[in-house]
Amino acid sequence: MITEVLKFIASLACLCYGANLLVRGSGQIARAAGVSGMVVGLTVVSLATSAPELFISVIAALNGNVDLAIGNVVGSNIANLGLVMALTAIVGKGLVFNKNVANRDCIVMVGATLLVFPLIWDLRLVRWEGGLLAILLFGYLFAVVWSANEDRRARNQPISGKPTSTVEGKWWESLGIVALGVLLLTGGSMLLRDSVTAIAIKLGVSELIIALTMVSVGTSLPELATSIMAVLKKDKGLALGNIVGSNIFNLTLVLGITSIVAPISISSEVLYKQYPAMLAITLLVVVLSRRRSQIRLKDGYYLAVAYIGIMGWILF
Repeated sequence: MITEVLKFIASLACLCYGANLLVRGSGQIARAAGVSGMVVGLTVVSLATSAPELFISVIAALNGNVDLAIGNVVGSNIANLGLVMALTAIVGKGLVFNKNVANRDCIVMVGATLLVFPLIWDLRLVRWEGGLLAILLFGYLFAVVWSANEDRRARNQPISGKPTSTVEGKWWESLGIVALGVLLLTGGSMLLRDSVTAIAIKLGVSELIIALTMVSVGTSLPELATSIMAVLKKDKGLALGNIVGSNIFNLTLVLGITSIVAPISISSEVLYKQYPAMLAITLLVVVLSRRRSQIRLKDGYYLAVAYIGIMGWILF
């Protein structure tokens, strides 16, 4: 048991450090291209911090651990909004939603959440449904990039200012950092899957519960670390984009690719308990943000309390 716990801790370290390298390398490449913090958060950073969920869900599905695959996505989305956004809003003393996030990204996040329900209604997510989710992601990314280009043309200047010569001269170094990050994420995800499965068996706890707690919080640590660091560096746009974007990536890329690789059988508990919990906290974030186009400091506390309540309801 002690060995499995140590493996679990080591796997989280690999995931967090790997995600950090992936964010760092991807960020360098993105800055060289003159991309804003918000766009980086919604695309590059969201992809990087969603990589643990993708690796774990795909590997779990391939090995027949379907509860771990779906529970990881649902639990991560709940943790991203109830834990990561709450703590980020508290540390940053509020997060301001700009027009694009409020009118496009949050709507896409809610839309993707709602779309998942009819797809899993028959307790299966098959390849063509996964392809549909992936297509939704590509359409969303096209809208983000197109909007960023339009904003740049309107101002007739690069979105994030002039790229530095230091960044421009280190493309290969940045690619190497990204590759190392992906390697650590892959190894960490495999180690995490093996350790939590063993712990679940020894404790007599279902894989779904383990996925909704230990795995989902563990794989949300990259989002948490990135968002907290971003607000401390006064880049709240990147922090907010990372959280919203990660949820969109989880529902489209992670679920989509996982079900394409190996169709997923879904527990009825997910449909009637975990999914409504994910939808509820997603709608709560939208309601709180649209009142004043921001998540205020006290809203962060509301989200934290909601997260504790939701997890208590799911577990007990």
